[in-house]
Amino acid sequence: MIVRSTFGRMSVSSMQTFTPSTSAFTGAGLSNPPTSVLGVSRRPAAPGTLGACVRRIGLGLGLFIAGAGLGGLSGCADPVIIDPIPDGGTKPPVDGSTNVTQVWVASPAPVAAFPAEGPAVDARRRWKRDPHFLQDSAGTQYLFLSGSDYNKESWSVSSYTQTGGTVASTSTWAPVVVGTQNTWYSGDITGPATRFTASEKTLFFAANVDPTRPEPTRPDYVFEIGRAPFDGVSFKPTSAPVLSVPAFTGPSASDTPMTPRPDAYGVMDPWILDDGAQNVTMYYAGLDCATGTCKFQIFRTVSTDGGLTFPPGSVVLSGRANTPDEAGGVAGPSVVVRNGQYILTYTAVSTPPSRSRVAIRNSLATGTVGVAVSTDGMTFTNASAGGESAIIRVGIYREQGCSSPSLYLDAAQNLHSYFAGYYNGVNGESYNIATADWTLTKQ
Repeated sequence: MIVRSTFGRMSVSSMQTFTPSTSAFTGAGLSNPPTSVLGVSRRPAAPGTLGACVRRIGLGLGLFIAGAGLGGLSGCADPVIIDPIPDGGTKPPVDGSTNVTQVWVASPAPVAAFPAEGPAVDARRRWKRDPHFLQDSAGTQYLFLSGSDYNKESWSVSSYTQTGGTVASTSTWAPVVVGTQNTWYSGDITGPATRFTASEKTLFFAANVDPTRPEPTRPDYVFEIGRAPFDGVSFKPTSAPVLSVPAFTGPSASDTPMTPRPDAYGVMDPWILDDGAQNVTMYYAGLDCATGTCKFQIFRTVSTDGGLTFPPGSVVLSGRANTPDEAGGVAGPSVVVRNGQYILTYTAVSTPPSRSRVAIRNSLATGTVGVAVSTDGMTFTNASAGGESAIIRVGIYREQGCSSPSLYLDAAQNLHSYFAGYYNGVNGESYNIATADWTLTKQ
């Protein structure tokens, strides 16, 4: 789920300009909306159904346009934002007031750049979520993701790699980390994040255990965060997590942590920032179910040994009260630093999960994407128009949910992201990955 990191801080000077809206169409070879976006499903549906899309003009007017079936998708557009004062925020608003608030507005692509695929491809890449985009100092682009078959959900990490040009669904694909029996990561592998420096390439990820072979001290829904250094051939997970949870009283869903902690019921969705020297900052999502109702929060922790281990973190963002989109908390952090400002996008979780691997997966998949900013990376305030989610549930690939944003900066310091879209409607069920451009504008 660095570049996921401040990878922009480490190598942005050498990054090539990359426009995600291009990858959604020509970069991915998608000159027309692909019929495969919704064609992969456990429950195929009859054609001829209606899809909807939204176009936003300015900051307030919403026009809902309906198109019939997949044939009408080319006439459907995702949010388009027009700033009435394109001056970079230096002029007062047109109403004469002096209280100018700048907000980040997302413009998602109208089709998925990496749509769900059918039986012709490897089962581990048919459904796609938890994207993590990275461009290294040599210009090679990577898209790490968590993928699964649609017949039986079992998530693992894989990647697309493109040497020269833009990474796309036609780029070289390979599995990276899969669940392995008799290890702490025998179950689902999710939330990939990377730390690429001059001296190392390391993948971070979250994992739980195989439900058919439960651990005696951890229920199967509980995630921990690990690392997999690159040995020149492949990424090899270490034998123990870099951030663990306390031992539980037993392996069942009703068992509880033996040591109280606000993230004791699971840590996941790592995102790495390099602070220099041996200090490595990680943002992650933590789950707390101690009150009986489970809720996600976003934490920040700092490793002092170069990312080999991390202590439990401190909360930097919680779900906002009286905000239905965040009733289940916040997860999936992605952080970059631009002009001294920390920009955090995240999954806004509307449905509090129960203590179940399926319930947690569904809660995260059916969220929306929010945005917040900070001057120190620890105290964040909402930075979306009207306090609403920046990317919402609508359209041909994310009607039921959007989540797991992955921010990055291009060479001109323009802000872009990948994110996951979930569809589960009349055309079937699919997990997809799309792009979005972000614009700083006035509210």
